Amino acid sequence: MFGIGIVIQRCGRPGSIAWILLVLYVAYGAQVLADVFLGGVFSGMVGAFAMTPVAYVASRQPNGPAAFASFLPGFWLLVPGTLGLVGVTSLLDGDSTGLTTLITTIASMVAIVLGILAGAAVGSRLSGRESVTVI
Repeated sequence: MFGIGIVIQRCGRPGSIAWILLVLYVAYGAQVLADVFLGGVFSGMVGAFAMTPVAYVASRQPNGPAAFASFLPGFWLLVPGTLGLVGVTSLLDGDSTGLTTLITTIASMVAIVLGILAGAAVGSRLSGRESVTVI
């Protein structure tokens, strides 16, 4: 629903829905699988690393969206915004677990960025592009 909603809200081409959903499924699937083996912080990095080359390859297809158009919904899926909000709220309430949650959120966001950079390097080679431009 999230992917279809993004395409409708951003007035995307109907042919791009399948590609955006593919990127979202790859991001989410890799994140869930990595969570089992590596834990929550590194799962975001693996999800970002897996989805970024898929976004590049999708952009090279005849009816594929631009890499950024399929990459951005996957990024929004991975960023732990709610976890950070809960951590800040707990911290402001004086709860010591809020600081731990906030640190975990920051570490997760750094891991996602590292996964995006590594995935962009792989994706640019797979799609035949010389430069790496994701963010």
